[in-house]
Amino acid sequence: MNNTLELIRSLRGTDNPAVRAAELSFYISDGLNSGRLNIYEAYLLQWEKLKFERDSHTLPAWNVKVRISTCVELLNQRFTALALGDNKGAERAMEWGSEALRLCAENRPHYIMDRYKEYITAENSDTALLKELLKIRQSRSDLDFDSGPFHTELFPYNYFEPEKCLLERKTYVKNIIGADTEELIVELNLI
Repeated sequence: MNNTLELIRSLRGTDNPAVRAAELSFYISDGLNSGRLNIYEAYLLQWEKLKFERDSHTLPAWNVKVRISTCVELLNQRFTALALGDNKGAERAMEWGSEALRLCAENRPHYIMDRYKEYITAENSDTALLKELLKIRQSRSDLDFDSGPFHTELFPYNYFEPEKCLLERKTYVKNIIGADTEELIVELNLI
């Protein structure tokens, strides 16, 4: 779904936050793939997606189970926030990630979940953890499908390497929001 008006119409057509999150996720992915969204715009829209998804886990009416992918998405959001210089966003991602870990319904070995508390509280200076994640991000063709979900399969996908920015101690400074994205964020908050 790449049309903003179609997205808004579709989101207004359902009360289910999980459906809203999924549709917004497709929009973000399509926008990054087509170049319609820059990484900062996608990051801001990802927050809106995560709000819908969190509602689907925490509001009693929906009762959607938290999965490993939810925890990994929040970890990615934390590192992306740090790389973009959004310290408040990084703090919120850490809080929501810790909450997701407590609610996670999946209990199996996983390369991130086995050390999730260590990862979700990691800071810019935790070079060993960042190097591990960057190595996995850069060797995605060698990954065993059954060991996923991998952090490269979730936002920011392969469009941005927050671990690399953090290891190089660089803050991504192209934080530009286009008028269409700004209007969409306003609409999403009115739904």
